[in-house]
Amino acid sequence: MSRILRWLRSLNRVQYDYTDPYDLQRARGVMRMAWGMVIIGLAFLLLYLPGGNLVGVRATVFTALVVFATIGMLGVIVLINRGNLVPASLIYILVLYVCVTVSYMYSPDTTFLISFTIPVVAAGVLLNRRGMVVMIGVDAGDLRGWAASVAAPHPRADSRTAQFDGDYPGDCRYPNR
Repeated sequence: MSRILRWLRSLNRVQYDYTDPYDLQRARGVMRMAWGMVIIGLAFLLLYLPGGNLVGVRATVFTALVVFATIGMLGVIVLINRGNLVPASLIYILVLYVCVTVSYMYSPDTTFLISFTIPVVAAGVLLNRRGMVVMIGVDAGDLRGWAASVAAPHPRADSRTAQFDGDYPGDCRYPNR
């Protein structure tokens, strides 16, 4: 039993000897957040999907997203244990950004817009001010592009003939064309 507990503790321990105490503290924090994302992702796959709450394209996309995030976070943990804190932080922020953006594309809701602040806050905490400003610019450009694509009418769209299939907002059929 004690061997299992030691193994579980070793998973959360930073194995690289960081000389700067601030870097060690940041590495521990990123590692804990990465393990939290891995656990949440696996819990999502095990508990949420079998219930049939997501079907069709959404189930496939969100499963692929959880797998992508889990692999990305495990890569972050490996990088931290090898002493590459800055690349690990960048990958962590990139994985968060991709997950938020793809999730919003398949579940567009105005209440979900607040999730775009997650990568910005992570960039502000893990990187310097320049990294946070870059992340704000990327988020703003992404939201502006998304808003422009939603606002533009589909060239073949006609509200009298379009039928919604229900998987995601752009999934319409135009039967008489």
